[in-house]
Amino acid sequence: MSVYPTFDQGAPKLHVGFQSHQHALTVCKTHDFNNAVDILLPIEDAQLFTSIKHAIEGDYFYKATLPLSFFLEGATMKNYVCQGGFTALRCNAKIDTDDVFALLPTGVLVLNVTKDTYESLGLVGSHSQCATEKGQRFDVRIDLSDPDFKKSRQFDRVKWCFSHTLAQPFEFYVSFVDAKTGKSQGVEFPSKANAKHFPMQIQETNMENILIPSLPSHPTSTDIPGPGRDIWRADMLDTLEWFGMVANEATRINSNDNVDPFYSVYACPEPNSPGSLTRTSVGGFIHPSQISSIIATAIEQVDNGVVPWAAVMVWGFRDAPVSWRGMEHGCLLGGENDYLLVFKPDNQCMLFQAVASHDRFSI
Repeated sequence: MSVYPTFDQGAPKLHVGFQSHQHALTVCKTHDFNNAVDILLPIEDAQLFTSIKHAIEGDYFYKATLPLSFFLEGATMKNYVCQGGFTALRCNAKIDTDDVFALLPTGVLVLNVTKDTYESLGLVGSHSQCATEKGQRFDVRIDLSDPDFKKSRQFDRVKWCFSHTLAQPFEFYVSFVDAKTGKSQGVEFPSKANAKHFPMQIQETNMENILIPSLPSHPTSTDIPGPGRDIWRADMLDTLEWFGMVANEATRINSNDNVDPFYSVYACPEPNSPGSLTRTSVGGFIHPSQISSIIATAIEQVDNGVVPWAAVMVWGFRDAPVSWRGMEHGCLLGGENDYLLVFKPDNQCMLFQAVASHDRFSI
């Protein structure tokens, strides 16, 4: 008998490759719920931080206590849902055990619920791909932006359910951005919502005298077959690990670090050289269009030759009911739905895309 625990969960998936700058923006736009972004530039320059800060300055989100029926109200649907860019996510709910609700920017309301809730709800859904030890889960989708929805019998049914079965208020993160500019817009809430306004948290960190590796190049036709591709992928994974060390501000990447190998055998990828990094961190309920603005600023720095590369690391909400392209997301032991984009000259972008083992989205 093994003394180690065993888990009925497959390993998370990781997509590694090179794409164009435009494709990288597509990845960003299809990932709806983001709670943290890091922008890394291999240079110390206050002006660069100012440029990035300006891209998201003034952006904000709300935290409000709302019943699901709020999203069905005429004013909400007309002024926000049908305009695009209106998103909401239930706070402090676990995708494994709780009822989780989210409104996608497309206007689709997602209810990822337990078996007990589903059986009492009376709405048609599908079996969730992520079943837990406590039983099955179900995924219900309602397209609030459908012009015919409000005239249909389904609307009456959904309204009744939100008034009788799921009538209690829930705490939500809410964001509304202009579809053209990507800037935050105000939302009017009921007085009982106790809505609070939160600006994006922005912080700058200068990391000095750290080892910065040379980044892998786009694979050529000679790199693709056999051992060549294995070596290239190993180099890419080493690069990803290095960015992870940067994100955690690990001392192992300091140029003067002399840790005993007994405690850590990590070594920075070679070749490398000492240098400095500017790290700009953004936290909150971040809309994809706001990340697109950050990415546009990073690409501009690379295209203008200010920096040899620029990296954007994005972390999604582990308990969001969707990951990429509105597809179902599961957590259990993982919950990965994060990505790293490293922009280089000549329209090249290194892409690292982590997907949880129970996600319907496949790479």
